[in-house]
Amino acid sequence: MVKPVGGILLKKPPDAFRDQKYLNEYYSDYGYIEAPDLEKVLEEYDVFETILKKNVPEIYYLPFDEKAGMDSIYTHDTVKITNNGAVYLSMGKELRRGEPAATRAYLESVGVPTLGVIGGRGRMEGGDGVQIIRMEGAPGGGNMPIRN
Repeated sequence: MVKPVGGILLKKPPDAFRDQKYLNEYYSDYGYIEAPDLEKVLEEYDVFETILKKNVPEIYYLPFDEKAGMDSIYTHDTVKITNNGAVYLSMGKELRRGEPAATRAYLESVGVPTLGVIGGRGRMEGGDGVQIIRMEGAPGGGNMPIRN
């Protein structure tokens, strides 16, 4: 079954990319092949955001945070959000290790409870996970792993 997206978590480019000088200085540290062109990014983001605003009822924006760098534009990497709350992940890239705490501070401020945190030596990012969904009316009726 497919349902419309009810809400989405975004980060506006200036809150992640800061300014062109920052991008030019740090792009290679983050593994980018070249520095993003902030002016072009902003133009493309405006189009993207306009489409989302027409189709998604609730849009949440992560604010600027000193603990988060340019990769924090990828908001799905730091957290898995469920109907019951959020599980914060632990980034593999050293430069990104402050992002989950920044995401957590924001989500808790808007009332999203914390269910857990991947910690210690554990590392997991949003694109690495397996999603468990409840299959209702399907043979077996159990939980089925779906690869993201």
